[in-house]
Amino acid sequence: MKVLFTADLHIRIGQKNIPREWALKQYEIMFSELDRIYLEQNCELEVHGGDIFDKVPTMEELSVYIGYLWRSYKEGGYLS
Repeated sequence: MKVLFTADLHIRIGQKNIPREWALKQYEIMFSELDRIYLEQNCELEVHGGDIFDKVPTMEELSVYIGYLWRSYKEGGYLS
């Protein structure tokens, strides 16, 4: 069984001197890349091992992560 394991994603929006739009785009790119790797490598399981957020997440940060999980499930059918 092939497993895609990630850790230390550290989703954080609103850091000083980092434009919000730029940060959101970077997370979009990261999650797209994770999807690509998962599919190319024929993985059967994806594990997010910890430190998904830097701190207690804001609703926007939760939305970014949950949006990724939902898209992975809905589009790929591989998140369970």
